[in-house]
Amino acid sequence: MKYKLIITGLFSICFTLLSSGQDTLQVVLKSYDSSVYKYHNYIITTTRKHTETGDNIQIFSIAKNRNLKFEDAGDEYFYFVYKDFAIFDVGTCASIRGFYVYNFDEEKYIYNHNNYGGDVSQEDDKLYFETPISDSIIHAEKLKLPVCKDCLKGNDNMSCGYVRKIYYDLRLRKEVNTKKIRCAFFE
Repeated sequence: MKYKLIITGLFSICFTLLSSGQDTLQVVLKSYDSSVYKYHNYIITTTRKHTETGDNIQIFSIAKNRNLKFEDAGDEYFYFVYKDFAIFDVGTCASIRGFYVYNFDEEKYIYNHNNYGGDVSQEDDKLYFETPISDSIIHAEKLKLPVCKDCLKGNDNMSCGYVRKIYYDLRLRKEVNTKKIRCAFFE
């Protein structure tokens, strides 16, 4: 459930009472080029980079009463917090993006991967996403692929390929292939 109050045209405050499995987001302050996300244990501040892609990001630990060491990977955008992890969206392409997992306790990135469409979902301690399958992997693993009926019709602006669903287990720090494969269009 989300309540939103617009104070002026360029500034808003959002109060979120529930979230879908991620750490509960308590308050969001947004303006044109910056945002502040307050969680139970952390405050994430983002400001738009005006000459580059991505955001400048600061992470403040309420328990440690200090900013955490955060290495700017370049073109990342804050996505969400789950327990002691922050998830960042990385990249500029619409069909293939990346994401990074930052561990608050270790104050460093512990995982990164390319994903299809930029969607990362979280269920329990697992981050689910789809990743493109290269021709070399298709041949090396002798994968059984679905027939892509939409691809047979042709699309001048897109190419057809395959993606598979994978999850990263945050607790075990292990990547697992779910063996689910589907057709997808790429830029």
